[in-house]
Formats: sequence, structure tokens, C-alpha cells
Amino acid sequence: MSEASERNEHYQLSWDIAVRTRKNAMKLRQSIELHCEGNPFTVESPLKSVLSSALVPEKGKEDILCYAEKGQKRLEAFVED
Repeated sequence: MSEASERNEHYQLSWDIAVRTRKNAMKLRQSIELHCEGNPFTVESPLKSVLSSALVPEKGKEDILCYAEKGQKRLEAFVED
């Protein structure tokens, strides 16, 4: 019988994937804390791109933080037309 047919769980629930997911989450957390001057949920700091460390302009910041509301308004305007 092949290894695939002996599985009792989804491959993403296996121990290996759980360990890799945890390690990747910790790396991402460290990167965010490094580039955002600490935990962005507890320290008010300028919004930066995680990839380039470039500051996000205020207009872009507003678009990112309010994307759901702006998207809903644009959808409603489109439907009305």
C-alpha cells in the first residue's frame, strides 16, 4: 500500500507543515517588528512597506486602511450607473 493511501489526515495538517508554518510565522513577525519599529499594533509608527522599508504615503495609507469602505462605495456607484 502506498504512503498516500495510508494517510489519516490532510497533508497540510502533518507535523512537518505545522513546524514550517510556525517558523515562517515567527520570521514574518520578526521582520515586521524590525521594519515597523516594534509591534505595529502596540506602537504607533509610520506605515512602511515590509519588502522595501519605504514609507507609505498618507494617501496610500488611507487607501490600504479603508479599502473595504472605499470598495463598497465604488461598487454601489457602479451598480447605480
